[in-house]
Amino acid sequence: MSLYLVRYGVMSWIPGYLPTKGFSEDWAKWLVGIFELAAVPGVIIMGAISDALKGRRALVCFICLLGMIACLVTYFTSTSQAVIVTVLFILGSLIYAPLTLVGLMVNEAVPNYAVGFSTGFMGFFQYVFGETAATALIGNLVAKYGWVASSSTIYVAAGIAFVLLVYLLFKERKIIAMEEKATAEKSGTTD
Repeated sequence: MSLYLVRYGVMSWIPGYLPTKGFSEDWAKWLVGIFELAAVPGVIIMGAISDALKGRRALVCFICLLGMIACLVTYFTSTSQAVIVTVLFILGSLIYAPLTLVGLMVNEAVPNYAVGFSTGFMGFFQYVFGETAATALIGNLVAKYGWVASSSTIYVAAGIAFVLLVYLLFKERKIIAMEEKATAEKSGTTD
């Protein structure tokens, strides 16, 4: 949910925020497409990397999150339009990969008969709470306190995602160790 707040907190407000950085309104609207388009190669590349790392999806998500936080800081503080466009492209790649990989981790963790339910439940929370908070909450905060409220809300959401991914990272290590032990015991008993 916190990753969705970051995603929609950036994407939904690109047309409103970028004119404060000197972009034309028309160009700012096109940049939403660049942000979305960057997701395609980002998800494919990060998914392949997580497979190459033998399913270390939380690790890949965590690395993406660190890059995403660096991009967010640059996005909100830079005055260079070229840097902002580049960062939006990179940010699109880095934010969609964890969203996809977290969904994959959830589906891998539940029994086959519950995959549909878990996916629906997760999507409900992501869209109802994440997207609503990103659009309605940030809109109200910006109206009252200015754009600094938007960046602060997005930083808090990224911080929550950071803490939760650190937890998942340690859990993932334990699960992989348990799976390796079970596989070793199974192959040892069949030999």
